[in-house]
Amino acid sequence: MADFGVYFDTGVLVKLYYLEPGSQEVAARAAKERSLPFPSLTEIELRNALRVLQGRELLGADELSAALTMIDEDIAAGRLRRLPMEAAAVQQCAENLSRRHAARTK
Repeated sequence: MADFGVYFDTGVLVKLYYLEPGSQEVAARAAKERSLPFPSLTEIELRNALRVLQGRELLGADELSAALTMIDEDIAAGRLRRLPMEAAAVQQCAENLSRRHAARTK
């Protein structure tokens, strides 16, 4: 199983591209990392989450465009590191992580 180091799930990554409570803390933590792993499913979820914010009228069209551009820039600069995805391996890794950690989540 690959070790990705720190991992930000979609709910955390949104805070980097949409200012909300906790955004400053997430940005400070992200700044400590050379790059963040960015699996393809997370990328889909992040872009979708931002579009949902626009649909809820919490993010304007220009703000959405700027956020999506920042994601693209972060990928190009290596701050978000796309990961190759092998579906079976990802599923097994997710199951292993869930088995080890989910019950301890408070």
